[in-house]
Amino acid sequence: MRTLFSLSLIVALLFPAGKPSAADVFDRLGAEPVTMLDFGIKRLRSMAQLATKRIVLSSEPTAQTNVDFDKEKRELRIVFVVRVNADAHNIGTCTERRRLAIREVFLIDTTNYAVPVSTEQRVIFRLGRMFTKEPADQRDSIQAMGERMSESTFLQMNVFDSAGNNPITCGGRVTNLKGN
Repeated sequence: MRTLFSLSLIVALLFPAGKPSAADVFDRLGAEPVTMLDFGIKRLRSMAQLATKRIVLSSEPTAQTNVDFDKEKRELRIVFVVRVNADAHNIGTCTERRRLAIREVFLIDTTNYAVPVSTEQRVIFRLGRMFTKEPADQRDSIQAMGERMSESTFLQMNVFDSAGNNPITCGGRVTNLKGN
């Protein structure tokens, strides 16, 4: 009888009845298996969403964006779709909006460095920060992560006319500011 009681007590302690309450939301979230890839993509998606408001003129509709990871190709793709007036519907506008999207997504010119740093290096460093743990790892590991991620991260801009027709597309790696 004593053994049965001890066994019952152990089972009750190890396997409590019922689901966690709403008050345990932090415990539940803390137990979720989120990878740094998941977290980095979420950060990147959030920055792209913020950029949609800044890459269009006030007279144009808000841009649309999508951030996706292609598991087979091992690539991150950031795609923006904007609609512009007929006079701005050209490859020059596409390239300029793409360059602006890169500046906005990767917060170019928001950090002052003691030495001159190119836009490409700023993109690499920001990508490295998005995909490394907090508090940020050492600068060398952030740089290495950013370099690797920049080789597989592409930003594409699709510019449509005001009716949503005739797409013009430009894109390339995020460190290639000129696009194709």
